[in-house]
Amino acid sequence: MYKRQINYGVRNLTGKGVKIGVWDAGKATKHIDFGHRLTQVQGTSDHYHACHVSGILVGRGLRNPKGIGMAPDALLYSYDYGGTVTSEVQYAITNYGLVISSNSYGGSPTCTGDPYSATSRSQDLLVNTNPQLIFAFSSGNSQSSCSGGFNTLTGKTSKNTFTVGAVSDKDGSTNYSSYGPTKDMRIKPEIVSVGSSVMSTYLDNQYSLNTGTSMACPGVAGVSAQLIQAYRQANSNTNPKTSLIKAIMCNTARDLGNAGPDYKFGFGRINALRAVKAIEDTRYVVDNVTTGATKDKTITIPSGTTILKVMVCWNDPVSYTHLRA
Repeated sequence: MYKRQINYGVRNLTGKGVKIGVWDAGKATKHIDFGHRLTQVQGTSDHYHACHVSGILVGRGLRNPKGIGMAPDALLYSYDYGGTVTSEVQYAITNYGLVISSNSYGGSPTCTGDPYSATSRSQDLLVNTNPQLIFAFSSGNSQSSCSGGFNTLTGKTSKNTFTVGAVSDKDGSTNYSSYGPTKDMRIKPEIVSVGSSVMSTYLDNQYSLNTGTSMACPGVAGVSAQLIQAYRQANSNTNPKTSLIKAIMCNTARDLGNAGPDYKFGFGRINALRAVKAIEDTRYVVDNVTTGATKDKTITIPSGTTILKVMVCWNDPVSYTHLRA
């Protein structure tokens, strides 16, 4: 069962004021847990998958407390994925103030490594144009399609987005979560979250258990809403950069599998409490450096510290590899 990781009663991080878009198989549908916080922008018919994913993001658990979502006070904008998602996300940023896009869908694995595609390029352009956008994708459920489970990403190869894999509620590996790497050997997924037997909203004001990386992705997107809220509280209501949230999430994650980042678990299972403490303690620096220049940063290490982890993260320029034969 999916469990929230930040105690709402202590920090009151419920995603309040954060605007999230969900792109899925159809309408999120009206559910008592969504109330007036759901805006149905696009979609012709109610769909259980869209409803379930949306509940992981913003469900309130009104009829079943076990179905509470990660950001129960956030505002949700629901789309299907039949159109051009990147242009729809840009529209939502401009017109609704969207800061998170959660996407639980995908294609088929190549078994030779997913290439950097025209779609990947358009996604990277979108994040570079909107450097505060959290753009999250499920890694896919195609592990069994290729030998060893590797090279089974379902088209999720952009550089500045989050690709999310799934683990069990005991941090164990699953038999479905798609592994990287990308064709150019980049780490995907970057992070994993619980995707097995996740309780969330269902059609007709009900709740159900579902399994897949589709369930892990909104878990990470929902934690992002909590972290954005925490950052706003500490920084005069300004939004954090995508690269900062990615660095904090990955550097505070619980390492799983092989020591260090790997193609199965990325940097590890998301740990929301560690992540929010990094924001509260201002254990980060946002800066820039020009080509050929250097900058020094001093890190004060508390006495008794046994491990120091430092991560540098940035939004990368787009690639043109898809234009080459």
